Amino acid sequence: MNLKYMRTVFMVLGLAFTTSAIAHSSMVTSPQDGAMMENSPDSIMVQFDKISKILKFSIENSKGDEIEFTPPSGKGFTNMYEAVVNNLPSGMYMVNWSAIGKDGHPVKNNFSFTVK
Repeated sequence: MNLKYMRTVFMVLGLAFTTSAIAHSSMVTSPQDGAMMENSPDSIMVQFDKISKILKFSIENSKGDEIEFTPPSGKGFTNMYEAVVNNLPSGMYMVNWSAIGKDGHPVKNNFSFTVK
């Protein structure tokens, strides 16, 4: 391969990754990823900087068992999704979610926290 070809390939890849990163919104979670909490949170929240629609939201304990929660009313586009939980016992929890932005871009992620 020649040098000119390699530069072109790297430039195209760089633009693709930059465009992809710009297209997705950022988010804030509560509790924060990796948080060590003295007490159970009252709710678990994902907040986006762009309007999004949650497609899937689950909370699991360290054994992989799903934790029941009260979802917010309405399933439309919003900038915040908040699940109300009831007195989580001590342990580690994983929150998995997927959403779609109004622009059609799907996003999924997860975060964890521990209740002491």
